Amino acid sequence: MLLSKEEYLSLNHFIEDLKVSRNTVLRDLKEVDHALWQHELALKYTRQKGYFIQGDEWNKRNLLSDLLNNLAVMYNGINVIIQFANIDPQQIEIFRKRVELVEEELDVQFTDERLKTLPLLIILMIRRAQKGKLISYSFKVNYRELADTKEYLAADRVIWDVDGLSENERVYVTMLLLTTNLSRGDILSVKAINKMKEALEKVIANFERIAGVNLEEKEKLLERLLVHMRPAYYRIKYHLNLQTRFYQENKDANLFSLFYLVKEASGPLETYFEQPVPDAELFFIRCLSAATSLRARKLFTPKIVNERSSFVLTVSQLLFYWRTP
Repeated sequence: MLLSKEEYLSLNHFIEDLKVSRNTVLRDLKEVDHALWQHELALKYTRQKGYFIQGDEWNKRNLLSDLLNNLAVMYNGINVIIQFANIDPQQIEIFRKRVELVEEELDVQFTDERLKTLPLLIILMIRRAQKGKLISYSFKVNYRELADTKEYLAADRVIWDVDGLSENERVYVTMLLLTTNLSRGDILSVKAINKMKEALEKVIANFERIAGVNLEEKEKLLERLLVHMRPAYYRIKYHLNLQTRFYQENKDANLFSLFYLVKEASGPLETYFEQPVPDAELFFIRCLSAATSLRARKLFTPKIVNERSSFVLTVSQLLFYWRTP
């Protein structure tokens, strides 16, 4: 009731709705306040607001998710949620069907419990967001930067007609659909960005060493790579499949010669992500590297030779493929 409320909640509201005595409500509210401290939240009361939960919105949503999961396994738990959260059954059915479409399109299967609670959680998250109760943590990415993945396209269909959601909230809902539990550790923090920057600096150094070139404007290249890698962070972390026609339709030997150099230089990124970096992501790094390489073409020998990959790529080929739309 406290996390899904749409109206002022007083002591009398709890007594009347729960059909219990005043003393029972007061005792239970003390227990609720004690339990909230474990989530860095607190139960508060004012004459203007009534009873409400004070604290960070992220913690409130995690608590809401935990409560729904716990209630769902109890006898008649789903009906209890629907009753006291005042959720329209027709709205639940709409979102349940949309979640099932996500399953079908992505060829995944949610557990029965997840399928029961996810529509409820999404509805309550939307309700909170539309009332201005927003998460304060930034995902450091525009949600449109994830739009070229089939997972995002499928997830976005769940909330396509929902008004009043900020871009950050849309990223949150999308990630919620793609993960079992979303924690603060899933956010691309400033610390994570700095570590990613260090990894990219090492990739650039590896590329120069392997390709036998000295790139100019390395700082600009690093900035452009960071812009690309912010949305790539989520794509890689959640195994989102990048749908890129240019990558899929251009797989001739010459184009991919430079790609293999980038792939060979990408070890620091694999260490950062603790998993291989998908070829489609490396392909974009290749494009950015090629652009910078061309600006430094006066430092190139007529042909770049990598003996380990038996690679030969002329600067004119680099220029052609970089300009390909």
